[in-house]
Amino acid sequence: MDKNQIRKDIESLIDNIKVHFDNALDHDHIPQLELETIVNKIEKLHQKAIILHYLNERHSIELMDDSDNKVTTNTDSSSQAPVQTDLFGSTVVSKTSSSTTAKSALLSEKKQEPITDINTAIGINEKFQFINELFEGNMNEYTAAISQLNNYASLAEAQSYLNSIMEIYKWKDGNPVSEKFIKIVRRKLL
Repeated sequence: MDKNQIRKDIESLIDNIKVHFDNALDHDHIPQLELETIVNKIEKLHQKAIILHYLNERHSIELMDDSDNKVTTNTDSSSQAPVQTDLFGSTVVSKTSSSTTAKSALLSEKKQEPITDINTAIGINEKFQFINELFEGNMNEYTAAISQLNNYASLAEAQSYLNSIMEIYKWKDGNPVSEKFIKIVRRKLL
């Protein structure tokens, strides 16, 4: 992503919002469609601003060369599945079979209770999986995202932020890891 292009997009959205707002002020009664258009453009502006903020933070982190906070995933050339390691370099081995995992996921889906803090609903293995697969191995960015999502009071606000995160990290539709992450966020806000 190019910061200059994001800045141009933001500038264009601001100009466009101003034009729509000025047009709306010309009427005695502002049409609902015009208000919805303005709100939609403000949401896009918000998303672009989040992306620009992310790019600025990422640039400053790269300058500081903060490699201590990276969580790595090593791959063994003899097998296709990645081998995950913890912060100390020890291999994390899954002790459940896929059928057991599927059964427990089905059972937990039926019993999903609301949560007050996203961190409490994420196990240690899930945490490292989210960091590695969704946040490109950067623990600081994962922690900042969880903190931000914990502060939202409504699902609509969080969804806008999640959309920005998805765009930044290029999460693919149908990715089971991102779907699991989103499901946990929904539990907090429903």
